[in-house]
Amino acid sequence: MLALGITLLFLAACKKSNRGPQLIEQYGCTTCHTIPGVEGHGAIGPRLEGIGARPAISNGKVPNTPENMAKFIHEPASLNPSSSMPALNIPDADAQEIAEYLRTLK
Repeated sequence: MLALGITLLFLAACKKSNRGPQLIEQYGCTTCHTIPGVEGHGAIGPRLEGIGARPAISNGKVPNTPENMAKFIHEPASLNPSSSMPALNIPDADAQEIAEYLRTLK
């Protein structure tokens, strides 16, 4: 029984937390976007419901992969120089967590 408890604690500690919604709020993403699960309703950028199921991001110019999503969040112009999304200096680790959350929006 003790071994089971230790195993469960270990698994809970190893489970990656998703701070995506918190980071989305922190970086003000809803200033431009409407994003399910996050307060705010931006109207400048595209609505992001279903973004995880879309085949492409950035006006269909970039394949929707986990790596591309995080890279686009971190530095939009690196994947689409004509993107109107500004670079917000979001650190790689935070961009990855935001991307993980967005990929759950199917």
